[in-house]
Amino acid sequence: MKKAMILLCCLGLLTVCGCSSDSATPEDFGKNYIQKQFSGIPCDLKDLDFTVTEEEDNKATVTIEGDIKYKETLCLEKKDNQWILASGIAKKSQTEAPKKDMPEKNPPAGHEKK
Repeated sequence: MKKAMILLCCLGLLTVCGCSSDSATPEDFGKNYIQKQFSGIPCDLKDLDFTVTEEEDNKATVTIEGDIKYKETLCLEKKDNQWILASGIAKKSQTEAPKKDMPEKNPPAGHEKK
């Protein structure tokens, strides 16, 4: 009798645990979303708070707030009286290729030379 009761409890726990892993909570989704947004960026996301502010049947709103700790050292050089990233210095954590300088003709709005 005891073995049957223990077996029944184990089956119940497996059923509950197996079903609950199929759907993540809104907080879990928010954490995964932020981790993907900041992947490749050297920052500390552990002090962020994830709060479900609204939740209905198929909709939820998650508020993410807190301080993001970020630290990076940039090597700069002055070229044509403007500061730019130093050429020839590869950052160890940099995974994407550096962006090419924009042509002088059409700089983005607010970045015109004076």
